[in-house]
Amino acid sequence: MAVFWGERNKGYTVMSNYHLRNRELSLKAKGLFSQMISLPEDWDDTLLLRFENPLDFSPIILYHKKANQYSVLKEGGSMPQVLKDEVFERIFQAGVDVFYEKDYRSAKMQEIADKAGIPVSLIYNYHKNKEELFDKIASSLRINFDKIAAEEEQAAGLPSEKYRDVAEDYILDLLENHKIFVILMDKSQGTKYEYAKDQLIHSIEQHIHRQLDKKTHVSYNDMLCHILASNFAEGILEVARHYKDREFAHTMLSLVTKCYYEGVNSL
Repeated sequence: MAVFWGERNKGYTVMSNYHLRNRELSLKAKGLFSQMISLPEDWDDTLLLRFENPLDFSPIILYHKKANQYSVLKEGGSMPQVLKDEVFERIFQAGVDVFYEKDYRSAKMQEIADKAGIPVSLIYNYHKNKEELFDKIASSLRINFDKIAAEEEQAAGLPSEKYRDVAEDYILDLLENHKIFVILMDKSQGTKYEYAKDQLIHSIEQHIHRQLDKKTHVSYNDMLCHILASNFAEGILEVARHYKDREFAHTMLSLVTKCYYEGVNSL
């Protein structure tokens, strides 16, 4: 990348001649770049791109504002991998934000494009439709509660101790991606993930059932396990919906599980 030098003052901008004398750039490219570097320091972008054809991504300059560097990309050339990755990440994060604020059914691709700061047609270079984008986001969070439950059941100690030793960090790690977790559990109606919450509750319910069978010979109505599982899953979701940071999540989960295990131990 070439290092660019420029200085903004009231009413004018001082810049080097480097890009102005670069023969790989068109006059339009030079003008766009000159305009861009004259913008205030707080302008919110890292890329200057031009789209000759909305479906044919043809950047002319890639500019990294923080590093004050730019590279020249020949018009009509293919997008470099670093730029492909950045655009993919923009689309992914914008999708997370929009699906979280709304849900799968009500979210619009145009809203996601606006959030990402790109033309909506560019999204279709990466994902053929909204369903595929949602799938990419939802599948990035891998939930395997059955595996954790099995490990917890094999561990030694009281149920609350086994939870702290085996399951607590797993749940806290899930909550690091709280937006995707909420999307998966609350916002996935109309997709193949729409029963994800029911599946989680079922896994917890079976886990509770097995634990109660070990603890007591009293036969409880199956509805009890379902209610306990639903309440526990909803407790995790409430922490996710109001997530602040890992410390907050740890504090709230500790209180939720304390109430849960003290209640179960009384049976």
